[in-house]
Amino acid sequence: MALTHLDVQRVGEAYQAMQWHRGWLIMWSLWHRTFTAFCCFSVEPLVLDAPTIEHLLPRLREVELHHSITHPTVGATAVPARSAPHGVLITKGRVR
Repeated sequence: MALTHLDVQRVGEAYQAMQWHRGWLIMWSLWHRTFTAFCCFSVEPLVLDAPTIEHLLPRLREVELHHSITHPTVGATAVPARSAPHGVLITKGRVR
C-alpha cells in the first residue's frame, strides 16, 4: 500500500496527540485506515481504535479521567480493561 499525503498528515496527528497524551502509544494504521492507541498505564491490555483523531482524543481523555478517579495516586495500578469507562466496547483485549 502506497503512502499518501493524507497518511503523512495522519502520522503527524498521531505524533502530536502523543505529545499531549504521554501515557499512550498512538499510531496511524495504513492497512486499517484508523488511529490505534495503546494504553501504557494499564495493567490489562487496553487498545482504542478510531477513524479520526477527533474521535480518538475524547476517548483517550475519558479513559485518563476514569483512571485518575479510580487511581488518584501517582504510580497506582492502572484500570483493568474489563472496567473501562461506560460506552467503551471491549472486544478480545481491544476497545472500540
